[in-house]
Amino acid sequence: MQQPDSPVQGFHPLLLSRLRYGQGMFAALDQSGGSTPAALARYGVDASQYKNEEEMFELIHEMRLRVIKSPVFAGDRILAVILFTRTLKSSIQGRTIPQFLSGKGGIASFLKIDAGLEQTVDGVQLMKPIPDLPQTLAWARGLGIVGTKMRSLIHATTEQRIVEAVQQQLHWPR
Repeated sequence: MQQPDSPVQGFHPLLLSRLRYGQGMFAALDQSGGSTPAALARYGVDASQYKNEEEMFELIHEMRLRVIKSPVFAGDRILAVILFTRTLKSSIQGRTIPQFLSGKGGIASFLKIDAGLEQTVDGVQLMKPIPDLPQTLAWARGLGIVGTKMRSLIHATTEQRIVEAVQQQLHWPR
């Protein structure tokens, strides 16, 4: 296996090498308020089983932790995981979630940082502003996060709006 050109400051070189040259999937465990009800429903939990958003988030958090703790959720299958901010506020066996995952065969942790999408305009949904991004990134890095995930949606091929979406992704924060 070829080694990386240079390690990124603050991250373990073996983890970065695994990200660059390893095989496995990125597991998306980053459901937020908009996607959580549908995710829970796919696992047999309907809206009648929680009274409010707090209970809904607790149920999805419990589901995430069950997945993460599973013996089959390991580095031989999983290269990285995308996490929701709320997940980082808990721990497993006294370790941060990224530390726990790194210990399961070098699974890297990425953080979902987008705050949702704007309304569709000319076939494209740009990201809403991301509040407190510098503070969130510093906090996440301190917990062991190695990267971020954010998204825009392109529903139709409107050249100018696609250019705006790409520019937004590449030049964040604005």
